[in-house]
Amino acid sequence: MKKVTFIYQIEDGKFDEEDVWVSNCGANYKVENIPFFAHNIAYGDVISVETEGNKLFFLDLIKTSEHSTIQIVFFDVDAVNQLTSFVESINCSWEGIHEKYISIDVPPEVDYVKLKGFLEIGLQ
Repeated sequence: MKKVTFIYQIEDGKFDEEDVWVSNCGANYKVENIPFFAHNIAYGDVISVETEGNKLFFLDLIKTSEHSTIQIVFFDVDAVNQLTSFVESINCSWEGIHEKYISIDVPPEVDYVKLKGFLEIGLQ
C-alpha cells in the first residue's frame, strides 16, 4: 500500500494535509482507510493522483464507493465508548485519534437515518 496526501483548507487561507492509505486500482488508487479530515472522500473511493517527487497528491475523485464518512469531535470522552459500540452494532467501522476525534465509515447498506438519529438523540 501507498499513501496519498490530501490538501485541505482549515481557515482563512491556511491549509493542512492528511495522508490516506491507498492501493493500486488500475491507473488509479482505491482509498483503504477512513479519512479524518479530507473532504468528500470515503473508504473505497477510487481516486486519481499526481506525483511530485516521490509523493502522491490527490487530484480527483474517479468513482465513489457510495460509503459515507462522518467525522466527530468529542468534548465528553466518556461518550466515545457509547458511540463506537453503537457504530459497530450497525456494521459501521471507525478510527480514532487522541481519544476525542472519531471518523466513521458508513457503508451504503447501513441505515444512515438510524445512525443520524442516534447521533442527534443518543449522545445528548
